Amino acid sequence: MVTPIWLFTKALLKGWWAKMSCAAFTFLGIYAAAANKRNEWIVRGSIILGNCLFAVAAYDVWRDEYRKGQDAAIEYETSLEGIRRDYDLACAQRETATTELKDLTAEFQSERNILSREIGRPEISLRFAEPDVREPVWEGSTRISYGSESEFVVRNGSDRDAYDVFITPCQIGKFTIQSRRFVNLPKNTEARIDYIVYYEGDRDGQSCGSPEYRHHLRPLLDSVFHETGCNESSRFLVINLQMIYKDSIERMFRSAFTLSHHPLMDGYPRIFVGTKQN
Repeated sequence: MVTPIWLFTKALLKGWWAKMSCAAFTFLGIYAAAANKRNEWIVRGSIILGNCLFAVAAYDVWRDEYRKGQDAAIEYETSLEGIRRDYDLACAQRETATTELKDLTAEFQSERNILSREIGRPEISLRFAEPDVREPVWEGSTRISYGSESEFVVRNGSDRDAYDVFITPCQIGKFTIQSRRFVNLPKNTEARIDYIVYYEGDRDGQSCGSPEYRHHLRPLLDSVFHETGCNESSRFLVINLQMIYKDSIERMFRSAFTLSHHPLMDGYPRIFVGTKQN
């Protein structure tokens, strides 16, 4: 705290004040002698001159201290700004590290869930296999049934049982096919998947069954092959299939397959694992 005593002390310590005071009092003495002034005048003049010199020295000291205070305040603000900047940077780095840790944790948990899910998953495969005998059986006057042996053969090639095996609805031209019932497959066994064929009626959007193509998909695939222009572009007809099934603890799984067909190619229709684009 700046006090008069402190200012006076600092002023006394400044060399220029001592030199100027000596010179000023010398001139005052010379002037008093030359003007034949009395002692009272000399004492009063000395007091006034001393006060003036002290005021000037005190102001000079106060100005120096004020500047030091300003410099210290600027230095403090600069230091504080640096601390704030370092703190913000540390917070940003911590937030980034926290986000990365959360992402890694989520990724690890996801991979762990996938791995845990895949462990014990039945290995399901699907193939297209037409029965050797295709003897139509007339039902009434118009309907034809080709028996219960469908072309879709599903196999459980693992040592784990599969339950509720089912082909989800898929579109083939204007028709839709899907499984008629769920099938349970013990380990290392296979079975044919029974399915139905239907199409959306022209009136009221109602579905109508089509017994003509049930368990006899090759004519339908040939027709769709030509309708979609695959024969003109030398492309294969591609139909994406999906199967759902469960394991012994009711976990549900999905497997994607692709039905590929070309009427002029031997061994087709064929079913591949995964989905493909035509």
